[in-house]
Amino acid sequence: MVKFFIKANFLSKKYSIFNEEDNLVYTAESDSLIKARVRLLDTSNQLLYYIKKTSVFPIKRTFEIYQDNKLFAITKHRIGWLKENYLITLVNNNNNNNNNNNIQLEPNQDANEDFDNSSLSFKVRVNGRERDYIILNDDSLQVGSVKRKHVKFRDTYYMDISDLLDPVFFLTIVIIMDKCRDKRRT
Repeated sequence: MVKFFIKANFLSKKYSIFNEEDNLVYTAESDSLIKARVRLLDTSNQLLYYIKKTSVFPIKRTFEIYQDNKLFAITKHRIGWLKENYLITLVNNNNNNNNNNNIQLEPNQDANEDFDNSSLSFKVRVNGRERDYIILNDDSLQVGSVKRKHVKFRDTYYMDISDLLDPVFFLTIVIIMDKCRDKRRT
């Protein structure tokens, strides 16, 4: 498991992302004019992922995640009667047609080669009172977890994700979760 600490900065809506040794490894920031767009950067300011909100309805929010200027995944936030959840669908780019398709999520290069990477979607479910989240693959197996803590004037998220997957991609999901929480509080 790979561990990250995601700290949402109060008011500025920038995120500082630390590894388990407490070293800054990534940052994320909203575009200055359009708050519905977020860029995830490494420490050398290279763009890794770009998040764009595509819907304005509070019950069914949709976000698109781009990598290398290509659509990589679509995340849908749903609020149910008892719990909210997120559905992350990876967009497949193996076709040569002009559809907006992209590549399948690649496992970490150092990962076990026996890992089944056939899943093209993930779910995030809320456990408890919006403090604990679990990340499930298509087979409903847990591949990660997120815990939220409120520290002073900002939220801090602790993410554990399987090192068989691309952990940086799942950082975008935590940022989307924080964006959805902010919209509900205002």
